[in-house]
Amino acid sequence: AIKIEREIKREARGLTMIISQSQNHEDKKIT
Repeated sequence: AIKIEREIKREARGLTMIISQSQNHEDKKIT
């Protein structure tokens, strides 16, 4: 169970990073 939780956290962290990158990309386009 612990391993699964770690994998989920790792995936969530990756998703948040991808989302933040896409948001930064959009911000750059606006400016």
